[in-house]
Amino acid sequence: MFGRLGQFASNHPGRLIVVWLVLLALSAGALLGGFGQGGLFARLDTQMGRTPNTQSAEVSSILAGKGHRENVLLVVQSVPIASNLNDLRKRTDNFESVLKQISTVKQVEQPLDGLAKERELQDLAKRTEDGLRTLQNLKKDLEDKQELLKQGQKSPEQQKRFEALPSGEQVRLLKEMREQEAKLAAGLAKVEQQLLSVKSEKRKLDEGLKELQDGIGILLAKDGKGFVISVELEAKSAEELSEAVTGVERAAKQFENGLKSLDSHAEVGILSAQIVGNEITELSKADLAQGEMVSMPVALILLVLVFGGLLAALLPLLGASAAIVLGLAGVWVLTFVMDVNSFVLNVITIIGLALSIDYGLLIVSRFREEVDHLCAKESLDANRLNASQSKKITEQALGVALGQAGRTVLFSALTIAFSIAGLFVFPTTVLRIIAFGGVVVTLAAVAASLTLVPALLSLFSNYLVKPPIVKRLFGRKAVSATLEAEFHGERGVFASLARLVQAKPVVWTVALTLLLATMALPLFGMHTRTNLMAYLSVDSPAGKVHQVVSEQYPKLADPPITILSEAKGEQLEQQLKTFEKRQEVDLVWKVPVFDNDRYTQINLSLKSALKDNPQLEQEALAELRHDYPDLLIGGPIAFQYDFTQSLKAGFPWALLIVVTAVFVLLFAMTGSILVPLKALILNGLSLAASLGLTAWLFSQGWFGLPQVDSLETFIVACSLAFGFGLSMDYEVFLVARIKEYWDSLGDNDAAVSQGLQRSGRIITSAAAIIVAVFVGFVTGQMLPIKQIGVALAIMVITDATVVRMLLVPATMTLLGKWNWWAPEPLVRLHQKIELKD
Repeated sequence: MFGRLGQFASNHPGRLIVVWLVLLALSAGALLGGFGQGGLFARLDTQMGRTPNTQSAEVSSILAGKGHRENVLLVVQSVPIASNLNDLRKRTDNFESVLKQISTVKQVEQPLDGLAKERELQDLAKRTEDGLRTLQNLKKDLEDKQELLKQGQKSPEQQKRFEALPSGEQVRLLKEMREQEAKLAAGLAKVEQQLLSVKSEKRKLDEGLKELQDGIGILLAKDGKGFVISVELEAKSAEELSEAVTGVERAAKQFENGLKSLDSHAEVGILSAQIVGNEITELSKADLAQGEMVSMPVALILLVLVFGGLLAALLPLLGASAAIVLGLAGVWVLTFVMDVNSFVLNVITIIGLALSIDYGLLIVSRFREEVDHLCAKESLDANRLNASQSKKITEQALGVALGQAGRTVLFSALTIAFSIAGLFVFPTTVLRIIAFGGVVVTLAAVAASLTLVPALLSLFSNYLVKPPIVKRLFGRKAVSATLEAEFHGERGVFASLARLVQAKPVVWTVALTLLLATMALPLFGMHTRTNLMAYLSVDSPAGKVHQVVSEQYPKLADPPITILSEAKGEQLEQQLKTFEKRQEVDLVWKVPVFDNDRYTQINLSLKSALKDNPQLEQEALAELRHDYPDLLIGGPIAFQYDFTQSLKAGFPWALLIVVTAVFVLLFAMTGSILVPLKALILNGLSLAASLGLTAWLFSQGWFGLPQVDSLETFIVACSLAFGFGLSMDYEVFLVARIKEYWDSLGDNDAAVSQGLQRSGRIITSAAAIIVAVFVGFVTGQMLPIKQIGVALAIMVITDATVVRMLLVPATMTLLGKWNWWAPEPLVRLHQKIELKD
């Protein structure tokens, strides 16, 4: 089948190229303009996908509400409020009037009018306090007089004097004393009544002042040099909402210019979900361009070194470019079904480049190898081939190359596709999107390698059948001869390496297993986290504003835990007090839910001891949900918790899919049940070691990497899926060649040695190029892309060196002929299903 495909590509390259040009033209139209439906980047989203049927998803849905709404925070910085309050009030009131002219602005909150009101209330409270103090002093005076009067009446001396008086005088004095007592009692009662009234007034003032301070305190910077203006937008469509945010941005810029007359350092930052999303999209585009700008030239240089010429080196890159464009077009189609995160493009591009270069390199290398073999067989000088000979050699070489390497590429692609497809079992949207994009770009890569690259090989065969230009360069004959012997001989560096390992396979197996186990040790202390803001650069405008909000306005920052309560009045206040008493809680505050009277939003901030430990955060969340089963508890920590739980629940099914698919495919290719089993064990060990080393590098901040205490959760899942696929890619490359020699020689050790010699160059060359691609994307600014780039680079390096070059030869030597064993029924089954050319 593949041989016939090679012959068709040789005889009709124009047809295949035309088909690809049409596909690429349609794909480019979809990506750039979208045929009137919006191009790819215009249709992207930046929200982290929710985990369906979880509390965090339900809380997010309720808070999002219906329609198109957005809360925009305008953060005024570097303006001392106390010394500029009156001027700031005037400018802010004018700015508020400008904002309210935007039809979609539903509410504007700012603290400066409240500050003025606070001063008035504080003055009134002071006067009330003074009046209260005066009344309290008057009450004390009256009470003192009452006490003196009572003491005077009880005095023995006064009693004797009173008794000595005439009876008429006694009556008069008694009457005066009763009148004085009544007057004092009446005055005291009046003062006490006034005291009660003033105390009630003071209590109301204190409550009003506290409520006012609580309201404006949220919007005031802790250092007193800034404040926030909160703008609530509500629109009829996403386009109208986007225009409104843009209008607020323009108005904020004019407001900032006016504030600079008060203080030249004044700044007005702006933060909202759309602004963050726009910056992430732009950052994604910039990182994509940066990654390709770094990786493509490096990949081209390495390919030139591998093939010894520019034209042959360009073919895998052309195939990669075509596959990526086609894969991204598939993602564009997906945007009509679900929201697609912008950073998914970077992940898909990385995988598309890696696989396309792998497959293109294998096809072109095998073609060049077969050309050399055919020329040597027929005693032809490749430099002097006529058109007829060139056509014949090309057709035969393409037939053999696709018959052998094409089969390998297909098995590899199917293995990788099933590895990535394991992500479909997880309910989280972002993983399913990545799975879809990964499968599409994998199929695009294999399609390009099996059709476009052979067509280009045929089209430029007159040049490509000739020896590489490096062989014809003056002074390079000795180097060329050495390379020729190394690349195409049966004995070379890789064969020598195989024999070195085969001499002591047990020692090598034990030592390398211990090495990989040591590399995996950091996994026991690894933490994972899911945080959308990690995609923002701290140096970006929105990143800087977010940092200011986190530091100066803690109640405006995204609360780690969000609780939706249906309680009202005293019951709600009791809930707040209960949360405040919890030892893990640092701060509690409530806010109304927009257009939803059913719920009140209660926000919890955790103590700093928990903030640096994702495991303790999730334990605190689990305790909250256990203690309050009737409340809806969401927020970032809950999102992370629900996401992690969904991964744990789906992992066995994903593992079952991947293991079953790999086992079936490798059995179909080799007819063995031990080769697939060994591959699964070694790949699992390799992935664990690589992920452990990745976690350690980021935790220590080595090699200029940002020092973080955790890896993004979905990055870990994707790295394992893609890393497993790439590991199986090299496994298929190596085992397929070893199987060829086993079938022809029947000698296991010789098959391992010669198979490694023949495939070692391809594997190491492909690994070097792919690592260059991954490192190119590490140079960007988005932390998750850095993490997946580093993780995949380490996985490829570990797999291509420790595993493929050393551990696989060692274990296959130990197993000997048992490598190719299968029960008799499976042998008969393999004979029926084996894919042969």
